[in-house]
Amino acid sequence: MTKLRTDNSVSHLSNDVVRAMGFGAPPEGDAQPHRRRRKNNLARLPQKGDPEAARFFGQLYENCLDERARLGMLHRWMSNYVLTRAKRQMNKQLKDMLFGGFSASLSLGLIGANIERTVANITARNPVASVQSTTGDEAISAAVSAMCDYWNNEEEQADTLETAVKIMETYGTVIEKAVLDPLTQKMRCVPLDITSFLPAPGKYHNIQRMPYCCHHYVEDIDVAEKRFGLDQGTLNESLGIPELFLTDREDSVAESNMSTGTTTGFPGGTSAGYGGKYHAPENAGALPFENKTVLVEVWCKDDTTVDTPQGKQLKHPGGIRLVVLARDTREGYRIMYDGANPNINWGLTPEMVEKTFLFRRYQFTVARSFKDTELFWGFSQAETTGDIAQAIDELWRTIIRYLKMCLQPPVIIPKDTGLDSSHFAYIPRLILQPNSYQTSLGIRFLELPAPPAWLFQA
Repeated sequence: MTKLRTDNSVSHLSNDVVRAMGFGAPPEGDAQPHRRRRKNNLARLPQKGDPEAARFFGQLYENCLDERARLGMLHRWMSNYVLTRAKRQMNKQLKDMLFGGFSASLSLGLIGANIERTVANITARNPVASVQSTTGDEAISAAVSAMCDYWNNEEEQADTLETAVKIMETYGTVIEKAVLDPLTQKMRCVPLDITSFLPAPGKYHNIQRMPYCCHHYVEDIDVAEKRFGLDQGTLNESLGIPELFLTDREDSVAESNMSTGTTTGFPGGTSAGYGGKYHAPENAGALPFENKTVLVEVWCKDDTTVDTPQGKQLKHPGGIRLVVLARDTREGYRIMYDGANPNINWGLTPEMVEKTFLFRRYQFTVARSFKDTELFWGFSQAETTGDIAQAIDELWRTIIRYLKMCLQPPVIIPKDTGLDSSHFAYIPRLILQPNSYQTSLGIRFLELPAPPAWLFQA
């Protein structure tokens, strides 16, 4: 009996046996296979000034876009948006033929109404953060809680909450960004448009555990050049903006209603405002997209260290690094800003800085309507109840069509009356002149079947 080896090695087997087992032929001689290590990767990020940095971080952004396309998220979000809007119109030719110009399409808008009820229920509670001192000092707790309440009212966080909840219930996910208002020098939360945030590819549910994430938005070229100190005419227009940010959402609603719509515009996400050198406005970009560029914020974790008199320390405090790119259609990606986490208040002592919330964190938070354990993105009410809502809408439209048919039933006009459809209209005191009394007896309404008795029972 042949004794089998219990280790995992296959080097003692012949090449033919190895191939038959599906392992492939072992390397000739003593050469061992090895994976070619790239110069720049997520463990060794290109540093500021590296000529490959713009291409590398641009590729990270492209990877996020490819992953979003692979998952079909844009189609899902567009469908969710359309399902929340009630269908109000139908093909004009068909409408005129069946109902004399009166609209026959009437939707209950159940999903949209349910979303509004959810928003109202959450905002009616008026949630406000309260603070409890870890030392048990009730005076400090009361003082800071009062400051939170004042900030909540001053920054109109109730309106922000309403917007965030509506985005979450419509698309299944909402991303909020903590930003520093450059005018008031106070922090506030800004709900981002669903298309403006791009998580790193992979199975991540917690944004803080991602190696990187991206936030892109539309900006006027002249404003971007001035903000980053570039000469006028340096940047070129970015193409494909409508496809990146689903700016044709309203058009899709109109198309689903079988009518012609117009684009009302949707800013490509909401950007941030930082203190210090880098500032980005809250509402960056609007239609039309002439003289516009796409700015991409690549937030990444960088554990590069430098030697200091105190020993090795992180080059970027907290290990958070921000690289801002301009998506230049002609020249590729251009680095506009590359530096440490801009959310650090260096007016504080180093010990206090390390205790601030955003010191080691990305400034994004996520909330989901329904959590999907396989994806970062949640799913919405429209995805769970959309089919039944459409079936109810179709049933309701059938009932409405039947009622209209009863009020204006088809008219039977025999050919020997000398009349045709042009002589008839549903108006009071209509005068008809058939050929004779005998032929007039054939003019009558079509008898419609009676509806089931249970239809109008409460």
